[in-house]
Amino acid sequence: MTLKYGLAVEKWDEAVAEIRAILQQAARERRYLTYGEVTQAMLSVRAHPGAYVFTAMLREACHQEERETGVQLCALVVAKATGRPGAGYFRMMPCSGDLDDCWRAEAEAAFNYYRETSDA
Repeated sequence: MTLKYGLAVEKWDEAVAEIRAILQQAARERRYLTYGEVTQAMLSVRAHPGAYVFTAMLREACHQEERETGVQLCALVVAKATGRPGAGYFRMMPCSGDLDDCWRAEAEAAFNYYRETSDA
């Protein structure tokens, strides 16, 4: 059996797809989710919002989404304490200006993309 971060690859793929679906729904509803809310909504695996395995799943889900649609769904996942994405999001975000402005623009782009695709 092939494992990825201790999970069977099939279970890993299921969890990544589930995270994408959770974030896509949040984008349709124009809302942010905390890391904890994402893990609570997951049914395929149980994960702690601060666990490395969850961070890796979230990162993979967001990279897949960006490759396929150009949308950064990770912009919608925020820390409960700050209401902003974690430092990992900002480290990976290409931005030549104010980080908060870039983040908000990415979130708005996700909201708009999923509003337009759900209206079609």
